[in-house]
Amino acid sequence: WTFDGTLEVTWACEVNQGSSKNPTWVRREGYEYENFDDVLVSGLKKLDRRLLRHILPFELKKVVEFDPQMLAGATALGYDLSLADASLQARELVVKRMRRGLSARVAMGEQKRNLTTGGLNWSGMTYKHALLPIWVGSYTYQGQLYRVMINAQTGRVAGQKPRRQTQMKSILLAVLALLGFAAV
Repeated sequence: WTFDGTLEVTWACEVNQGSSKNPTWVRREGYEYENFDDVLVSGLKKLDRRLLRHILPFELKKVVEFDPQMLAGATALGYDLSLADASLQARELVVKRMRRGLSARVAMGEQKRNLTTGGLNWSGMTYKHALLPIWVGSYTYQGQLYRVMINAQTGRVAGQKPRRQTQMKSILLAVLALLGFAAV
């Protein structure tokens, strides 16, 4: 799912109108707007979110209208996250992004304190259901399951790999030897 729209946030804070030695705090209020475009939310609950984050981004501006021939001979998974739940996740992402940057946008260049946000007003929200090309695989090594994910649009790869006990012991011994050498 991808979401577009506008978020309006009310804010309030105190701004220093005096000096740093003799501050005079004055209350200020206002609105900030966040236009968001192509906020991506996975429609599959069963995909490993950590691996999925590592294969981002997708080039969403290059997405084309669906044609059934695109899936000929391929296996495609249908979404299992409802539009309503995806919309809630997208809204959470937009609000987090807005709040992270709000302090820099409000009363720019002035010393401020006690910044709070109030009501949220969403407008012009639209969505698209997009099928994105991801290759998903898994393999078993010494009884342990490992997963791999590839962004078939950009070629970015993420996955898990086995860590051999002997390899880990060798690395640990090498680090300890270097620390011992550095201590001498």
